[in-house]
Amino acid sequence: MMYPSRSLSSRRRLVIVVLLLLASISTPTTFAANTNTNTKSKPTQLIPGIVHTRTDVSHHVGITTSIQKMFVACNSHDYSTAKELYESHAHSKYSLKDLATMGTSASATADMRKNTNNGLTFAFQMYGMTMASSSIFGGITLDGNGGNGGNKDSSTGAIKHNFDSFTTEERERLINFAHTDISSSFDYLLRVNDNDETKSTTCNAIATAAMWQITYLHASSELWNAMHECTIMADPNYNNAAAGIDSHDLNSKADEFIAHWIGGNVNDLSSHDDRNGSLFSSSNAIALKFDKASQEVHGLSIANRLVVSGYETLSSILSDDTACDEDSGKAVATVESMWRTNVQLTSSMMIPLIQHLIIAMLENQDQLFIDVYAKMVVPQLAVCRHSNYVYLTEVLLDNVYDETKLHKIMTVLQDSYGCLGITCEDIGKPQGYYGDSYLFCSDEDYAEPVLAGYVATADVREQAKIDLDIHHMKILMSFENEHYWTMAKYIYMYGKNSKQKDPNFDDDFEQLFTNFRSLHSLARSDLRQGTLFYNEIVSYTDNPYYADYYIMDVFNKDRHGSVSAEVRSAIISNMILTQVIYSYVLGELNDALEHCNTGKRSKESSEAWDEVAAYIIGSLEGSELGGADDFSEGELLWSLGNKRGVEFNRVNDDGYAIVNSAVMNYLLSGKGQIEHDNCDNLERTTKNLSHMLLIPAIQTVVKYALSNQFLPFSSDDVDIYNGEIFAKFLIPIYGKYSQGSAKTLQNNMIRNFQSLVGDGPQAVADAYLDIADDFGIQCEFIGKSFEVNACLNYKPELKSSSGASTAPSSIWRLAGVSIFLVVLFHSIL
Repeated sequence: MMYPSRSLSSRRRLVIVVLLLLASISTPTTFAANTNTNTKSKPTQLIPGIVHTRTDVSHHVGITTSIQKMFVACNSHDYSTAKELYESHAHSKYSLKDLATMGTSASATADMRKNTNNGLTFAFQMYGMTMASSSIFGGITLDGNGGNGGNKDSSTGAIKHNFDSFTTEERERLINFAHTDISSSFDYLLRVNDNDETKSTTCNAIATAAMWQITYLHASSELWNAMHECTIMADPNYNNAAAGIDSHDLNSKADEFIAHWIGGNVNDLSSHDDRNGSLFSSSNAIALKFDKASQEVHGLSIANRLVVSGYETLSSILSDDTACDEDSGKAVATVESMWRTNVQLTSSMMIPLIQHLIIAMLENQDQLFIDVYAKMVVPQLAVCRHSNYVYLTEVLLDNVYDETKLHKIMTVLQDSYGCLGITCEDIGKPQGYYGDSYLFCSDEDYAEPVLAGYVATADVREQAKIDLDIHHMKILMSFENEHYWTMAKYIYMYGKNSKQKDPNFDDDFEQLFTNFRSLHSLARSDLRQGTLFYNEIVSYTDNPYYADYYIMDVFNKDRHGSVSAEVRSAIISNMILTQVIYSYVLGELNDALEHCNTGKRSKESSEAWDEVAAYIIGSLEGSELGGADDFSEGELLWSLGNKRGVEFNRVNDDGYAIVNSAVMNYLLSGKGQIEHDNCDNLERTTKNLSHMLLIPAIQTVVKYALSNQFLPFSSDDVDIYNGEIFAKFLIPIYGKYSQGSAKTLQNNMIRNFQSLVGDGPQAVADAYLDIADDFGIQCEFIGKSFEVNACLNYKPELKSSSGASTAPSSIWRLAGVSIFLVVLFHSIL
């Protein structure tokens, strides 16, 4: 389950009321005075007396008038006028067609192209559409006809799933997906003699797409453009004047965002005309069909409350002319604040989209409307659990909607709310369907999450979602796009999915635009100090923050700047998994043990132990025993264990890795030891678990020893870098017990101007034998892969570095039972 976060509280609603009342008693002149003295900047009233901008956006708000008149023309069967409105500049600076094709149109001006399509929402849209490209290219279009049959590679016939592997023409079709559909649909309307009502429905679907695809994506892009301009202004290498950046107009992009969200046709907060061209009004209208229309606050929907509040936060950040000035020392803090605000804003924007899709299915609306919403919602879910995305692609994009599948669709959607940063309460219950429990969910049902079969008693949903940060980073790094790589760096630095509660706040709204837990913060956490292997790792790397510096250097191209994006992505991802996540897990294990030993025992120790499980397993694995059926879904240590379990033939009868079976048993036993105040045996369990989590990393080194033995040391093959990352992680750990074993890894896996894996991959596997007794885990747990057998050279008379004898063992066959019984026995003594 992709667990939703906690929902809105009554106190949060009160804070929003105060916000809106404060906005209503403010005057545009006051805002303008606080912003700057630039005569070009004139406030625009969007909702009279309540919402107004800091700069002049009057030339943007008319886009909603174009859409509104399109609806009127459609209902009058005047399809020529509807098309003219789509292409017209009569009401706004840019036409709807301009917005739909800004980044690729041959007639686009430099200003139109600047910063287009740089944001997270658009990146994830392109990723999702690329993954579902056979559906997008060959699926249902607004004219009711199929596409051209997919995006197969002409040489291999295989479906391409990497955006940069597409031809220029194919990429433009993906980028311009809304315009492509709309253009072909207008051709159909003006060409085919169909029943007028059928054509009117198609035309209304076009206007809906203009609103919920084109305007929506453009509004979102302006949020990220605002942040991008701030980073440019702060960069001394940029000439701000040449880049068109004016410190007196920092608010302009934020204002353009809210201008496109609200438009020029809204008179009050309760506006709920679904056909006036305004995303704001349409959001209010769809909320009325759910139990969260929030009539107690001016009829404002939850989504609009959050959007307006987020906009006010963003504008306040940018109201200082020096906010993005590096010389003022404010730029870094400004970018971080903008990042947090934008992440929350784009999550809020998803609420009405999902509500529209749900109601379109419930009311059995024309397939064209379902398709409009599905083409926005489903691609965004590609960044969540892959199996959920695949299912929704099949039932909503590949095929005509089948109402008999509604319950399964709703279950999958609800499973994805947490990944999107929204809650069950944000979406609400569809009015009139309260008897059907499949159509809504409760956030409290997930307060004690189940992680791959481990039942947490503390609410560790947010900690588990750290895997989404890694997943989203990897998606962004799959593009050859420096803007998307910058976004990946910001996810690493500032976080995106794992909300971190401040103990000083007891209300969700007060923290709405505050901190996320970040991988950067884990890499620098003091919890790592004093843990098993900490001293050895610091001694080897000569830097307690080695991983964090290394990752940032790769992002900034100060290291490995000339290698491919694939290699850089692999380095960053594997450094995070080994040096950051594993080290932080050890810190949480220590924390649980210290709480137990200092008498705090049950509550604090139990919460820390649940956090251990969250950081090992993550949210993407789901709740089923063993984790996700597709082992590629996860991003943390649990997923690595399952992947290597398959490759080394170490999978139990339930279909997942025996290593993970042992990890689960240690997790369950540690929980029992905490509940019984058995701190002595908890210490033994934490050490055993720490060692067991290393087995997949050891298997990984063997895996890359096999693949790298035939590569020259000068190669830039990604496998060489992968092998080095895992070897450098294990060398100080091996060295704690056996310098000879550490030297074997160093000589064979690290480039030293000699042939790689000179002693052969079997020698790399044999290096473990000298430390097996220190780990307390025999070679059978590692297994066999191709010609390498971890136990091939095992000899019973061998001694470990500590002098303990190594006896033959078949413990791996009993991993699901014997380890659990042993530690459980200790836990109850």
